Order: sequence, then structure tokens, then C-alpha cells
Amino acid sequence: LNYLINITIVNDTTEACGSWDTEIYFNQPVTLVDSRNCNCTVEGCCVRIASTEHNAGLGIGGTYTMAGCILASEKNLTLCQ
Repeated sequence: LNYLINITIVNDTTEACGSWDTEIYFNQPVTLVDSRNCNCTVEGCCVRIASTEHNAGLGIGGTYTMAGCILASEKNLTLCQ
């Protein structure tokens, strides 16, 4: 099974940022198939999505919506908290 993951990054702080990253945890291990507009790594059930040189800077209240990845899994995935 393949899953398309699209993310939106919002800078809701009081300062501009020079980079961003987030981690998403699933109920089972996944494999990275492809990514777009981000540096994406997978370790077991954890997917780490980080900025690239061209989209790292976000001003106060800034939003970036063009990052994502395709993941593969043998079974249905669910998000873990």
C-alpha cells in the first residue's frame, strides 16, 4: 500500500525561522518511496520531514504547503500520537 503525505508548516511563533522539521509516527514501519520539496528520512515507524535550502525560511505567521512524501507499508497505516 502506498500513502501520499502532504504537510503544511505554519510558523506560529513571534520570530522568523531559518529552518523547520517535524516527525510523524505510524503504527508500523514504513518505507520511503519518494519525497518532494523536503528532506525526508524514515527510521522504523518514524518519518522525519525537514526543510530544504529553498524553503527553510518562514517569516512570522508564514506558511509552507508544498512539502510531502510517498510512503509504502504492507498493512494499513494509522497515525500514532
